[in-house]
Amino acid sequence: MTKADEDEDRQEDVENEEVSTEEEEEEEEDRSRGRSNHRLTGREAVREARQQLFELIGRPVEQVLSMERDDDGDWQVLVQVVELERIPNSTDVLGAYRVTLDDDGEVVGYRRIRRYVRSRADED
Repeated sequence: MTKADEDEDRQEDVENEEVSTEEEEEEEEDRSRGRSNHRLTGREAVREARQQLFELIGRPVEQVLSMERDDDGDWQVLVQVVELERIPNSTDVLGAYRVTLDDDGEVVGYRRIRRYVRSRADED
């Protein structure tokens, strides 16, 4: 291998490293803005739904009832929230909320779909 070939190989390596560094910086920038090429997992969807719903309605999620991905690729997470605490707690008023998250983990909608007393949770 000649000196010119070695210099050319080194130049290509440097250029490849620069491209990799730029791509890594762009990915980090996307993550800091809340965007990524990463698809949201079910576990992440549940964590985000719990946190963001609390921020929106001011009540913590008591229980996760279900989660699934819909036809549009969004996550649908169904959660239970204590809306009114009473004594005894069997008379607590609960709300079931459907939370929709996009693939970046942002809540794009939520709706209370049911309100009921804890002792009558299984009755419709």
